[in-house]
Amino acid sequence: MVNKRGYMKTLEAVFSVILLLIVIVSIVSINKYEFKDVPSEIIFLQSEILDELQSNQTLRGFVYDSNISDLEDFVDLKINSNQIGRSLQICQEVLCQVLEGLDADNIYVDSLIIHEPEENNNYLFRLYLWYNA
Repeated sequence: MVNKRGYMKTLEAVFSVILLLIVIVSIVSINKYEFKDVPSEIIFLQSEILDELQSNQTLRGFVYDSNISDLEDFVDLKINSNQIGRSLQICQEVLCQVLEGLDADNIYVDSLIIHEPEENNNYLFRLYLWYNA
């Protein structure tokens, strides 16, 4: 017989690699929470609202002043539907708490960071949209 020990070590290494691959595949394929696709209507609204907010100096001023009521009026004009609910949040810190207590199954969130050059401040604007039941 030809070198039994070498053959056993090789077989042991092959089994170790197969076992390692099985463990990696099982960890990677664990059923994670699957996100539903964002409806195209919501994507369009988010994009339209945030793009205008980014380019319109008056709306940017509302963000700098944390003037939620005027921003809500602007967003309501853009949404123009009773089927879609909305909420807004402005934070002077980029890391701020997510709004709680929104009563909807699927809430779609998009955000925009706006820089105020005069005061050298950054603001986080969050737009929450959902379908009303």
